[in-house]
Amino acid sequence: MRLVEEVYVKAEKDEICQKCGIDIPEGSNHLLETYVHKGTISTSHYCLKKRCNPINNLRLKLFWGSIIVGLISWVIYLTWFN
Repeated sequence: MRLVEEVYVKAEKDEICQKCGIDIPEGSNHLLETYVHKGTISTSHYCLKKRCNPINNLRLKLFWGSIIVGLISWVIYLTWFN
């Protein structure tokens, strides 16, 4: 699956949040994600609650990945030279 776009839009019709199941009324803002998988386009609708927003932010993944790699390399360095 490849993420095509992640945008905040107003709902054109009544939707349901795909994570928590609450109603998203027509005209309210929500997160719309579009994916492509083997030529098939799928969309996901999420409400604006923090727990419902999926983590697809590449910057956040790179930040935590660099912290983990830094800590592991520091531990390896200390165990190797001590």
